[in-house]
Amino acid sequence: VEISLLFKQDSVFLDSPLNHTGVAQVSELLQWIEGDVAAETNPYVKILRGEEGKSVLVTSNLRRAISTNLIAFTLRLLKPPFESVHVLSCCQEISRNVDTVAITPARSMPKPSFVDKARAYYQAATKQWTGLADPTLQFFDRRMNIKGNTGSKGLGSNGMKRMLQFCNWAFTDPAAQEADTII
Repeated sequence: VEISLLFKQDSVFLDSPLNHTGVAQVSELLQWIEGDVAAETNPYVKILRGEEGKSVLVTSNLRRAISTNLIAFTLRLLKPPFESVHVLSCCQEISRNVDTVAITPARSMPKPSFVDKARAYYQAATKQWTGLADPTLQFFDRRMNIKGNTGSKGLGSNGMKRMLQFCNWAFTDPAAQEADTII
């Protein structure tokens, strides 16, 4: 499988995609965020939905993190003001495992993985989005703010440096400064 993905900016090992278990878990999270019980019992749900306060969505540049964010906040991203998700390299996992090496080049738009595409085809075939294509594939092209994507973490990088970079972003980026919550 890995060899067939080599020329497609895709991989099973490097920057590994969200697996089927992860898709199921984040789908449950989406249902919880959008459910009536959560809104009645948890004061933070309206913030997660983008209905209260001013919040900004952030993800690392790893594809499984992007997929998690896009699936969990699908309904939020479908509503005006049609916000973007900020892709920040400084949010990459603190690990040296090969699955934590981002394959998306600096300042490039992340591409959906073969798992994302397969999920979208399945959902379209089973009409899980009422006849619409899975909107998360469109989000990859239209809802990513990639100013903070500086590529994969370097060999000289470490968790402390990236946490400081995130803090710097949170206190200097105009979108973060306008927000009262970073998600």
